[in-house]
Amino acid sequence: MASRVCNACAQPATKICSRCRCRHYCSERCQREDWRSHKQYCRKPPSKSEEIEALKHLWFGPGAATAESRDSWQRFLQHAGGSCEPSDITKVDVQKLEKIVMDEIKARMPADLEPDPVGYPIHVVKQLRVLPSLPLMDDEFVMSFSTFGHMDHRGHLLYCIMCMSNRTEQVRAVSTCSGAPTATECQSVLFTAMIKPMPLTGDPMRPSQVLLANRWGPDTYETLRPFLIEHGVGIRLESEAEAKLSAAMQDVDSNGFNV
Repeated sequence: MASRVCNACAQPATKICSRCRCRHYCSERCQREDWRSHKQYCRKPPSKSEEIEALKHLWFGPGAATAESRDSWQRFLQHAGGSCEPSDITKVDVQKLEKIVMDEIKARMPADLEPDPVGYPIHVVKQLRVLPSLPLMDDEFVMSFSTFGHMDHRGHLLYCIMCMSNRTEQVRAVSTCSGAPTATECQSVLFTAMIKPMPLTGDPMRPSQVLLANRWGPDTYETLRPFLIEHGVGIRLESEAEAKLSAAMQDVDSNGFNV
């Protein structure tokens, strides 16, 4: 498992934000310096009742609840140890309830998105309205891309885009494109990793942090930042110093070429 790194300077971290328990730091100085951006979305972890209510909202969706969806919700609660009675909420196993709901949602994802396994740019995510209720987990998703120099039939470089979980060290979503990847392609892979990860790489979730490889550039960072922060997800763009160190360790240059 990858070691924790400071969200401010990328050095090994030994401290954690006591309020949200999502951001890591190497010192109090770094924590103070990071507060200007972190305070925008630093929140206490949700209570048990708030987590259950979020899962309920996620299951019912944006429209009015139907008799079928209400019956299903009651069945989910019972399978998780409780019922629809407020007095039984304390008996509910939230992790079990979350798995039940997520399994049902994954089984009912829109069929028109199935042909393209990576189909979740921001406008699609907004339409689905699923992101706000995904569980927020203590994890960092790393977005990167690279190429071995292969060309498509039009003479454009082929790139591989991937999103990896630092907690599990697994690639949760991957895609390819012709020519340098765009911000939209970055969005598609990132939100696929959250909403519909590849089999055996984990359940749908929001990470506490997203790290963009430096080669994505500030434009992609600025496009993603407001939307992610709105949904409680931190984001930072890899510094040039970090990029050089990462390139040396992974044999990839600053433009994503495998060397």
